[in-house]
Amino acid sequence: MSRRRKYSPEFKREAIALTRQPGVSCRQIALEIGINPNLLTRWRREAEAETDKAFKGSGSPRDEELARLKRELARVKKERDFLREAAVFFAKANQHLLSRIREIHDDGGGMIGSPRMHEDLVAQNALTSMNRVARLMAKHGIQGWQVAELMGPDFGHALQCCQ
Repeated sequence: MSRRRKYSPEFKREAIALTRQPGVSCRQIALEIGINPNLLTRWRREAEAETDKAFKGSGSPRDEELARLKRELARVKKERDFLREAAVFFAKANQHLLSRIREIHDDGGGMIGSPRMHEDLVAQNALTSMNRVARLMAKHGIQGWQVAELMGPDFGHALQCCQ
C-alpha cells in the first residue's frame, strides 16, 4: 500500500499554469508530470473558485498546532536519543581510560600522580586532557605519592634550615 503523496502549493500552481497553455489538455499535462488527471482537474477548480485562498492548507488551527507539536516532539526525542548514546559512549571511554590509569599506576608502584599519568597516557597515544585524568583519578581514589611524603616528615624543617 502506497502512502498518500503531498504536493507543495508551488507545484500545484505550476501544474495549473501549464494547463492554461493553448493546445494542451489537462489530461496530457497530468500524465506528463505523473499525477492523476482527476487530481489536476480538482486543483484547477479549487484555484478558480478561490484564487487568494487556494492551497493554503486543509486543517484547522488546532490540527496545525497538533502537527507542529508532533514535529517538535519527534525532534526532541531525536536529540534525547543522541545525548543518551553520547553519554553511553563517554562512559565506556572513561571506563577504558580508567583501566589504563590503574594499570599505569600499579606498574609505577602507586607513585604516579595525574601530571605524570597524563604524560604516560599521551605517550601511549591516548587522546585525553590532564583535567580528565585528574578528575578520574580523584573520583576513584587513585593518588600518587607527594614529594613531601617521599622526603620524610622533617622535609619542611630541612628546607627552612638550609635557607
